[in-house]
Amino acid sequence: MFSMFKTISVVSLLALSGAAVAQEQTAEQDTAATAEPQIGETYVSETSGDWDVRCLKAEEGTDPCQIYQLLLNEAGNAVAEFTMLPLNAEGPAVAGATMVTPLETYLPAGIAMTIDGGEERRYDFTFCNVQGCVSRMGVTAEDISLMKKGAKAIVKLVPAGSETGEPVVLTLSLAGFTAAYEKVVASTAQ
Repeated sequence: MFSMFKTISVVSLLALSGAAVAQEQTAEQDTAATAEPQIGETYVSETSGDWDVRCLKAEEGTDPCQIYQLLLNEAGNAVAEFTMLPLNAEGPAVAGATMVTPLETYLPAGIAMTIDGGEERRYDFTFCNVQGCVSRMGVTAEDISLMKKGAKAIVKLVPAGSETGEPVVLTLSLAGFTAAYEKVVASTAQ
């Protein structure tokens, strides 16, 4: 049980650090990204399709990694971040996912997600901080299978203050999902 909470804490840390990195990326940081990461820094170990494999440089042992995708709106603006990593716990959830959305998200509506037009799943928000509002999701083996076979997931969230209550619709590409996820599963097994 402790291992699952530790894993979810790492997921949250990596997700929240990703938001800051996405907002502060500069040409100097692009050059620095090719240098060896320092202990405690997040780095992209590889990219597979539309997914990055992001890792946290550890002092010893294998660096913990997760898969990451930045979700954009129709205008190409960054709206949300999605991260996922396998869990080493027994239970229905075989992976943990985190979605970070803007602070001005209508929290009671939660997040709705469908994979290739399938059954809609709803996820509640867990907390908000200066980086955004966080939803933690338990991902089942069936969900992983659907994502591996799928082309895209549609994610809906409602902006706070929306007069109509119409959701913002985002696309989570599943191109490269299988390779990225399997890479993280393999690194976790080491």
